[in-house]
Parts: sequence; C-alpha cells; structure tokens
Amino acid sequence: MAVAVAAQAVQEADGLHPMKIRAIGNLWHDCAGAIAPSYVLSLFAVVAMAGVGYDYAQLAGLDTELQNAADQAALAASTQLTGAAGSRANAQSAANTLVVNNTLLAGNAATSHKLSVASLAYYASQADAESGANATATDATARYVRVTLSARTAKYTLTPIVGLLSSASITASATAGLESTLCKVPPVLICNPSANPATFDIAANVGRGLLLTLTPETATGNSGMTAGQLAFLDPGVTRVTKKNLKVQQEFAKLMGYDAQPSRCISINQPYTQDGNTQNLAAAFNTRFDIYDNPDPIKCYSDGLCSPSDNARKDLVQKLKGGGAAAPTTLSKNECAMGTAGWVQSETPYRPTGATLYKDVKPKIAYPDAMGYPRDLVHAYPGAAGRGRIGNGTWDIDAYWNTNYGKAYASDVSSAKNPALPTRYEVYRWERANGKIAAAGRVFNGSKSAKYADYAAPICKPGITPSATRPDRRVLPAAVVDCSTVPGGAGKKPITPLAWMDVFLVEPTADRKDAAGVNTYTTSGEVYVEIIGPTVQGAGASGSQFTRRDKPFLIK
Repeated sequence: MAVAVAAQAVQEADGLHPMKIRAIGNLWHDCAGAIAPSYVLSLFAVVAMAGVGYDYAQLAGLDTELQNAADQAALAASTQLTGAAGSRANAQSAANTLVVNNTLLAGNAATSHKLSVASLAYYASQADAESGANATATDATARYVRVTLSARTAKYTLTPIVGLLSSASITASATAGLESTLCKVPPVLICNPSANPATFDIAANVGRGLLLTLTPETATGNSGMTAGQLAFLDPGVTRVTKKNLKVQQEFAKLMGYDAQPSRCISINQPYTQDGNTQNLAAAFNTRFDIYDNPDPIKCYSDGLCSPSDNARKDLVQKLKGGGAAAPTTLSKNECAMGTAGWVQSETPYRPTGATLYKDVKPKIAYPDAMGYPRDLVHAYPGAAGRGRIGNGTWDIDAYWNTNYGKAYASDVSSAKNPALPTRYEVYRWERANGKIAAAGRVFNGSKSAKYADYAAPICKPGITPSATRPDRRVLPAAVVDCSTVPGGAGKKPITPLAWMDVFLVEPTADRKDAAGVNTYTTSGEVYVEIIGPTVQGAGASGSQFTRRDKPFLIK
C-alpha cells in the first residue's frame, strides 16, 4: 500500500497523468498523417499533367480550326471550276477571300493569326485528285482542287513547366470537286469537229458554221461516232423496247417542247444515249415553224412546241390559186414539209462554188427567197475537203439584197466584224429593229405561181426570248472527243471538253437543184453556227437553262 502510494506520488510529482501518457503513445504510433508529404511531393507532377492536357486541347482545337477552314476553302474554290477561262483564278480568289478568319488558338504573332492559303492544285479527274497525281494546268480541265493552308503553331500555356514552349507546325488540306448538272435542256452532244479531237477552242470558232449529222448508232455501238456527228446525252429517259419508239418520242419532246421536263444531265461526266435518233429532225424543225404530219407528240395539235419569234428560213409557201396576199393562217397540212406546205422557192440560194453571188461571172440573179445561209464552204455540193467546220464566211450580200433590196453596208453592230457579222447577230438585229413583221412577203414565181415568204411564224405563236424564256433557235451542246467513247451497245460515260451554245441556222430538209441532180442538203443534217460558251441564265442573248452546282469534299 505504501509502495503504490509512493509511485503515484512520483508520477504526480513528474506532472504526467496516466491518460496523458496513453495519448502520447497513440500519437507516436499514428500513421494517418504520413500521406501529406506525398501529396506535396506529387503536386508538381499533377499540375504538369493538367497543363499538358490543357495545352493539348488547345492544339486539337487549332487543328480542328485549320481543317474546317481548309474544307470550306476547298468547297468555295471548287464552285468556280466551271471549265471557263479564268476559272482557276476565280477559284484562287474564292479560297483566299473565304479564309480570312483568325486562328484564335494559334500562338503566332498577332499579325500572322489570319489563315492564308499556301497552295492550290487542280486535277481533271477524281481519281487524280484522290491520289494527288497528274495535276492539270488549264482552266478547261480543272474540275477538282486541293487546298493547303499555311502552317500554324500553338503557344503552350502550362506545358513550359515541363520544358516545352510551343507545338510543332501544323497545317491542313482538303480536296473538293464540283458536281454540276444542266436541267431542262435538250441533251445535245457534238463530236469534236476540230483536227485535234482532244481540244476545242470555242472562242476561236465563234461565228463558224458547223455541219452536224443525225445518224443512227452503228452495229458496234457508239464506237461508230465520228467528228461532227450530232448525238444525244442520256437524260434518264426510260428505255422501252418495240423498236425504241417510246424513247425516240421522249427525246423528240426534249428537242421540241417549250416546257422541258425536269431532267438533268451531268456536266462533268454525262452518259451517251444509245439507239436510233435519226428521226428526231422534225422536232428541231418546230423551232422554225415547221410541224410534222402526223404529229405523234402533239406539237401542233396541243401547241407544245413553239417556234422562235424570228422564224426566218429559206422555205416558203406556194399560194393556192395564185393569190395576191399572203395568208394570215395556215392549216396543219400547210404547216408541214412537202408540196402542200413548206417548199423551196423556184430560185433558191444555190451557189456552185465558194464565191459570193456578186462576184460570179457572168452575173446571176439573186435568190427570190433566202434564209440564213451556210458558210460558203458548206453552201454548195461536192466541196472537196470542206470538213465539218466552216470558216465563218457567208454571203451576207446575197442575203441583204434578197430580203432588203440593197447591198449590205455594215448595218449590224457586231462584236466580231461589222463588215461580216455572224448570222446569230443578224438574227438578233432583225428582232430588235422590227424586221420580222407578221405579214408575209409575196413574190412571183414562174407563170402565174406566187409564193409567200415569212420571217415571223405563221403556224404557231412565236416565243420572244427573255430572262426566263429561252431562245428557240439556240441550243447548249456538249463538245466531246468521240474517239474516247467506248464501243459496244448501251450508255457510255463521257467527259465533255466544253459546253457551247449554237444557233440553228436552217431547218433540216432535203434540198436539191431544179433538175433534181445536185443535192445541197439532206434531211438529218443539222447546220448550226457557234455562238460561244454556254452561260447560265443567258436568256434573251442565248440559251436559258437551270444549272445545279453541288460542291463536295473528297478528302
């Protein structure tokens, strides 16, 4: 008892209570606070990792900005690749104009934040564009574009903790093309008539006459297509058997109807239409106020195929009973081609060589009726080596004397040559200057025969072209290197060299001399004059069509 009391006295004397001793022991053995130093030591690594993640997000954002800009620049550039002169320069301008936004996440100096196009490369085919091979350097063949932007770097915010100040240079590129279609137009194809079938210079051939032929496809398919042949593109007409009559009628509608069906043809790579299309000549002639009888597609009976308001041609009406006045209306039979309807006059324009009428010795009488004639090299039969394409020289003096009773004296304002305007320029001048009055001109033939010559349409009301109504004597046509069209029957994919507008000079008809010996023209020949490149919305000054352009990204 005395010992225990003594021990307690000693402990109390030392100032340590038993409870305090246990608390000190517990603290000594407690490990809960040992993690704190680890947190402190790892804090630098955690901050560095967070900084790298943050800066990487900035880098990814910059990459996205650049790629989006490249995509939009490529799409903008591709919309200009129409094949027309200057299209590549327009594409460059479109890309540069579009890419003007700031790369907000770039770390370059403030003056260099704006995106810029480093380079553009153009390609003729999608395969070349995808592989980046065989770049083209001409406007006519540039159909696809690859846009590459100038490089940018991202300036890091937190990554310098681990020793990196900025990213490596990054850039972006994109490739795009333009899928274009023409809608509500006759699907005309012209085999390139030039000496080099792989190229065709429209500007150099403006005003020249072009002799085209409506010929059936050969037994081996489209491999029989030759220079100057007039064929057709496939507008999605359903093919029907029984001698393909249904298809022919559908194409006749496309050639003749005022309101074209809403069918579209690819500009970049259309398809040819196989089958015999030789009997479509009558559909062309409706544009000259000539109507076939019978009338399978109801052009005449339903008034679906209007002529041009200027229907001047070399065919006339023989007046019944030798009447002194030109009829103001004609019957269905009189509106057709043939002895009861449109015929050649007794003294038509029939040159015997490439010489102007005024220069022929001895002098010969001017024609009694005359439409727009062919180039001199195409105007007489049997011209050696005349080829498919003329030289633009035509007998305007004979035309003026026949229709206006005087020599031509630079009456027509011409962008080409006032001394020899194109037939299309004369055609438009006549409309603008009141030279297509509705009343017919009556003239005498042999004995008591009389004829009427009409400049304005008489069978059906004519269409005056406007911003929304096409000129009925102007057609857009694809110029194709037909030597590249695969053989064999069926539709063939092709790549047009160019699209151009052509003027329908004369109706297609059999024309012989008075003795029936020499053949000047045959039914199935379509003679046109080259106007220039096809331009959307040309309206009163050319063809009028709907063009749909859809840019698309390739990669």
